[in-house]
Amino acid sequence: MYHYEMGMGFFWWLFPAIFFLFFVGLTALFFKRSGISGCGHHPHHGEGVNAKEILERRYARGEIGRDEYLKIKQDLESK
Repeated sequence: MYHYEMGMGFFWWLFPAIFFLFFVGLTALFFKRSGISGCGHHPHHGEGVNAKEILERRYARGEIGRDEYLKIKQDLESK
């Protein structure tokens, strides 16, 4: 008579653990490549963003008006 415990012995937990680690790694890779951030901040947090890009984003979001945008842009270009 064959007992199932004898087939894997002590290592019965090895294959589920490997599958779980593979799944966690695959999920982390997906989130990293998709740019989804768990903290809710910008996906490229930590990368260098210059002042001109910040100015353009603020103008695009409507945080500043056209006159202020043009004034700041001119100031940045003169430096």
